[in-house]
Amino acid sequence: MIESRKVLVLEDDALLRSLIADGISGSGFIVEVAANAVEAKQAILSFDPDVAVLDIELGTGPTGLDVAEFITKQKPHIAIVMLTHLPDPRFAGEDSKSIPKRAAYIRKEKITKPG
Repeated sequence: MIESRKVLVLEDDALLRSLIADGISGSGFIVEVAANAVEAKQAILSFDPDVAVLDIELGTGPTGLDVAEFITKQKPHIAIVMLTHLPDPRFAGEDSKSIPKRAAYIRKEKITKPG
């Protein structure tokens, strides 16, 4: 039996978080969700996902980029996908070096349908 891959979805918008999680789990992945950076860091340590899908802007407090930095230091085996409406991380007040080198960067507007 092949073990399903695990995905963490960090998204502060409840509806979007649910839609993303449902789409990913519908493709056979085990999904854990987080609404903020604190929940995401806890899930990273306890759930140990294979992939983390991280929204960059999470309201006040730490950002998805902060969570990405935590992952690269604590669990570098976790693949990172930055999911955002920002065309470039500089719009979040960060430079493009803030995105980890091996991370994917997907704009929400480019997603048209699941699967």
